[in-house]
Amino acid sequence: MASANNRRPFVPDGIVTVTGAQVLAEEFSPSTDVFLIRQKGAREAAWARWVGEDNPWGGRARVVTLACAECDAWTGDRCCGLAFCAPHRELHRAVEHVRPDQGRYRAIVDAAPLTVFRHADGAGPVSGLRYPRDMSIQAAMRAERSPSNGLRVVEHVRRYTYVPGGPDPIGAALAALAQRGGRLPAPAAARWLACDLLARCTFPALLDVLGRSGEAEWLRRQPRLMTARSSVLRERVDELGLGRFGLLGLPASASDAAEAAACDLFRELYMLTPGYGPGGLDIGVDESDLVLEMVLREPDGPERVGRVVARAHDDAVATVVKALSGR
Repeated sequence: MASANNRRPFVPDGIVTVTGAQVLAEEFSPSTDVFLIRQKGAREAAWARWVGEDNPWGGRARVVTLACAECDAWTGDRCCGLAFCAPHRELHRAVEHVRPDQGRYRAIVDAAPLTVFRHADGAGPVSGLRYPRDMSIQAAMRAERSPSNGLRVVEHVRRYTYVPGGPDPIGAALAALAQRGGRLPAPAAARWLACDLLARCTFPALLDVLGRSGEAEWLRRQPRLMTARSSVLRERVDELGLGRFGLLGLPASASDAAEAAACDLFRELYMLTPGYGPGGLDIGVDESDLVLEMVLREPDGPERVGRVVARAHDDAVATVVKALSGR
């Protein structure tokens, strides 16, 4: 194990050093000889036994088998870089490997309340492109409330619209861009690209799940948003009055689905655009998941959310590909 910041996956029969800085021994018993180890700050876990005498203060241990990321059951199977037992592997694939309109949120809502879901890893880097050292959206927020270059916004949308094993049109556009030596959107252009994604993809989806389809279609038909505060589109979005929903005591499964749907709707982009986010529009960075949570509690809620989020995905991909191709 190199370090907590340079993790390697556990391998059966592999030797690891169990210390507080590298691998954490969560529980073990000298009488049973086998104990659970977990990489600090990660879901990677395995069952191991000491090499030599048992040592509660740390030492070398041999991995016996991998542990399921959901329930710690013994397993040897991985998917998207994590180990899963057979039931949780099927649940993971039902949630992570399908489009929103193919049952993703229904699978989350119907799962056990204590199940914790995570997004699968996004698509891999595109050969030939020079990526920023720090791809964090939060880092971009801390800078000047705008991305340091267009690749931050493009990669953020790509990550949340990518389905493992599916097509990757944004990645294909980036690859074509790299091959012809094209230029990524400049910071100002990327700023307005983020505005477009919100105003013509994300906000219409939220209006659709609230039953306000006429206003949603109106937003989608508008030309590109060019200024932060002096456009008809901006004024109309302000007039929609989406409001705030103070919902408490919701089931964990609905909450998990709402969080996943909010991420699918590019929630972090709220903080990257002028005039948006807390103090900007009525719906801010913390309210989209509450809207989705409310709808997911209805009998047909997961299907409704799935349809509108899937359309937002498709619209966002088309918007980004158009911005990259210059068409």
